[in-house]
Amino acid sequence: MLPDPGNGPSQSSRLCPANSPIAEQSGFRAAIRQHPVAVPRQNPAPQEKKDDTQGQQTKRMFWVVPNFAAVSANTQLPPLSTREKFVLAMHDSVVDYSSFTWAGILAAQAMALNSDPELGHGIAGYGRYYWRTFTDGVSGVFFTEAVVPAITHEDPRYYTLGQGGFFRRTHYAISRAFLTKTDSGGTSFQLV
Repeated sequence: MLPDPGNGPSQSSRLCPANSPIAEQSGFRAAIRQHPVAVPRQNPAPQEKKDDTQGQQTKRMFWVVPNFAAVSANTQLPPLSTREKFVLAMHDSVVDYSSFTWAGILAAQAMALNSDPELGHGIAGYGRYYWRTFTDGVSGVFFTEAVVPAITHEDPRYYTLGQGGFFRRTHYAISRAFLTKTDSGGTSFQLV
């Protein structure tokens, strides 16, 4: 078995030194001359991995809820155009499968609680509940991520803080309900 020059010494090169009688008989010495490999005496120190996941945002929370408007920590993005704001809102509401699932769950809950008796019961009633719930969700997303930010020139994305303790990060997250980044890069008071 020949040592692999790309991956360090093979198992046989560690067990059978080049100057041993076994190496002489098996032609191992000739193989080492053709493929010289430096044999380290100690294991190299393990390299420290940099944790790149800190402050990284996933595209979904709990693998279901869309999180497309969240921006990873220490990331600076150019401002969104009005069209891009509407595309982001569409991606968060109409295009994503979870909005249909969530609307179905909320419609079933509303129907079970008989919150609007005029919508009826059965499959037809569930369809009315579903349509109303889905339309309410889509309009809510479009108003908060596209219409109002386009009028007020605000950025609808959530910029993650990425560092600090629990209380600092919690304070930052709560403050984003009232403060938002503008298209020009500043911060303004958000109309709630």
